Amino acid sequence: MHMGIGREAAIQGARHLPDARAGFLFRPGRELDYHHRDVPRQKELLRETFAGMHPEVDRWLDELERTTAFYFDAITQLQLDSWSRGRVALVGDAGYCPGPAVGGSTSLAVLGAYVLAGELAAAGGDHRRAYPAYEEEMRVLVQRSRAFARGVARTLIPTSALASGRWWPARACCPPCPPR
Repeated sequence: MHMGIGREAAIQGARHLPDARAGFLFRPGRELDYHHRDVPRQKELLRETFAGMHPEVDRWLDELERTTAFYFDAITQLQLDSWSRGRVALVGDAGYCPGPAVGGSTSLAVLGAYVLAGELAAAGGDHRRAYPAYEEEMRVLVQRSRAFARGVARTLIPTSALASGRWWPARACCPPCPPR
């Protein structure tokens, strides 16, 4: 992992993956100018943002043209006032995802499905009674989850030299981990 002010780049592997995966996170100083289907522009934005950060990161950027597993998106948190309308109810990420960078979405989705099923059973299948009860039961937990996600998002990408690890003498990234 290499960290800098407003950006970080990391590479990881896993036994079940045939290759390593690089991840690039950054806080743009302005709204980005790109279309969500314009992959060459997205790659250009990454190159502009991370060029010269570290020779290893430059090497990772060189792999952008060879990868088939490219994904580019903003970390966002959408908030709906209601998770149901008519006979349709949303559960999990469709209605109240805390954000893709923090985790917990699956647990919240499973709990939401369980609560919704329970409210439908308690209301004898009457969605007009069950859906508002489901939303009421989940609302505080969802609000707490979203607040936690916003806090994590604020600390995810360094905003100062101290937070980026640049204070560490003669190191491009964090110090090595102690032996196990």
